[in-house]
Amino acid sequence: TNNNINGFRLSMRSKNEFFNIAMDSEDNEPIITTLSFKHGKSLCDFDFDEESDGTRRIFDLLDILLTENKNSVYIIDEMERSLHPSLTKHFIELLNEYHSKSNIQLIFTTHESTIMTQELFRRDQIWFVSRDELNNSNIYPLDRFNERYDKKISKAYLEGRYGGIGMAPVRSYTNWNSRHTDNEEQREPYRKYFFICEGANTESFYFKKLISIKKEIGIHSLIDLVFIEKTEEDKDISYPQKLVNFAKNERDKLIELGKFEKNRDFMIITFDLDIFKNKVKNLDELLIQQDEHLVFGIAYPSFELFLLLHIDNSLNDIILPNKSIIIANEKIGSQRPCQVFLREATGKNSKTNDTIGDLAYHIDTAIYQEKLINQQTCKCLEEVTSNIALIIEKIKNEKFPF
Repeated sequence: TNNNINGFRLSMRSKNEFFNIAMDSEDNEPIITTLSFKHGKSLCDFDFDEESDGTRRIFDLLDILLTENKNSVYIIDEMERSLHPSLTKHFIELLNEYHSKSNIQLIFTTHESTIMTQELFRRDQIWFVSRDELNNSNIYPLDRFNERYDKKISKAYLEGRYGGIGMAPVRSYTNWNSRHTDNEEQREPYRKYFFICEGANTESFYFKKLISIKKEIGIHSLIDLVFIEKTEEDKDISYPQKLVNFAKNERDKLIELGKFEKNRDFMIITFDLDIFKNKVKNLDELLIQQDEHLVFGIAYPSFELFLLLHIDNSLNDIILPNKSIIIANEKIGSQRPCQVFLREATGKNSKTNDTIGDLAYHIDTAIYQEKLINQQTCKCLEEVTSNIALIIEKIKNEKFPF
């Protein structure tokens, strides 16, 4: 047995202690030292466990800077924990400086958006983790977005451009891949239809119910319906042009995230036309912004007219006898005519009672009756108008091979 010891130096720490053990080749007795700290002109020494979390965090990270092993990979969760953002940034700068010619690699997660700059990182070094509607985590790099090199990444990230933020600017509702058992296979949809609506309540009640019963009303199992619900600062968007801009922006984000196929999926925007009667002009300029995969669902005077069409014989019993009142759209008390007629027919306030969405069970009645009124944009401000059932009918008629 060779009893000669060439010597070693070992640093050890626990939550509250930090100490070194050293042994040289001439003296086999270990030398144990610990750390003490002086703060400015203080006459007192401070032990390691008396230091701040940030100071102790620095010692967690020092080995990465000082290591002589040039082929190491370090993985750290929340590296910025307890550190000032400027110190976190400086640590990364030192790492790049000290190990620019070695094979040291650092992989870390962080919530510190201020270090998300192209001065510190290449675009292929920044990755995002985003949770989808099924609570699956998806990981993707910044260079997927082809940003300019002068782009302020941290600002765009906080605005939701890349996903991966704690509270998304929108919520989406879908029942895709809702399974009765874990043995059922998950599939990718053949086509997706994304709905964005003007109203915050009535349309939400309806389309969420429509999505939840799509199989019962005859929508093909390979079709995914997604209701995009506006939240936070976007919640009150109702002005049609702003709604269209919002929808286009959401579509661009979904395309970048690989969740919208430009040549296959559809974005459907529904809004009331009553605002164009007196307050807003240039309806034609808005309508020409439709394209093959951006479709407008319209109703005049309002979405409640479309809901009325779900009721048996409502066209002959309610809508046509009151046609002039509906077109004039003057308030009856505090509500517009279609809302009043819908409440009388159903016993429900469409703005507050989510069970108004149950009318979706009768979509075939709406499809039939809507064909008997104006479904076109021409004369849409002069006639009772709706094309929303027509859009849903086209979705129902999608046929795909298995």
